[in-house]
Amino acid sequence: MKFHHHNLEFEISDSLLTKGSVFGFKPKNKSYLVDFESVSDNTKVISLSYNDFEPLYHRQKAKGIFCDDVLTADERVLRIIKWLVSDHKIEPIEYSLSEHPNYKYKLEDGCHRFHVSLALGFTEIPSIMKTWDIYNC
Repeated sequence: MKFHHHNLEFEISDSLLTKGSVFGFKPKNKSYLVDFESVSDNTKVISLSYNDFEPLYHRQKAKGIFCDDVLTADERVLRIIKWLVSDHKIEPIEYSLSEHPNYKYKLEDGCHRFHVSLALGFTEIPSIMKTWDIYNC
């Protein structure tokens, strides 16, 4: 099945959606549940609209949105689908401020979580600001 983030098109196979029991699924909340144990104590988690993120055209051009090996990507996507459908707590994505004039944010980490949760109908994504360790670059 094909999905869109702005005018970026991405696909999750019907087979994975069926295995994940998503047909008929409707999110109970705007965003998925957060695994706060995966976040540092002083890190603020906020829910941001998918619409405020710039599309990941560079990933699509490289190997596709889920740009790991097909088997690995399918396993990761299916695992995330099952977590979302079962209200499993998941770590937030990481973002930075976008330099693009049409978008507020740039996705830094969590491409699979971002696109799978968007495809399943969530309208917001739990997010933390990416911190850069300038001493370990």
